[in-house]
Amino acid sequence: SIRTTMSAFDEELRNQGSLQPPYFEKAFDNYFTTRRYIAKADFSSKNTNPFTANVSYSFYQRIRTLFYND
Repeated sequence: SIRTTMSAFDEELRNQGSLQPPYFEKAFDNYFTTRRYIAKADFSSKNTNPFTANVSYSFYQRIRTLFYND
């Protein structure tokens, strides 16, 4: 038998930076956007010579965006 699975997800992490001296009005903020894709296949045989195989591939892309907020 063969069973395949595909999945994907998006994620955004926000790192709000510390206020910068001397007036503590401005900050550098970082946003990290991640996209991940996963493909998986399971193979199995129950014949006279049984075997099982698992194959997977994962790909991700991360984008960092820097904002200067005032």
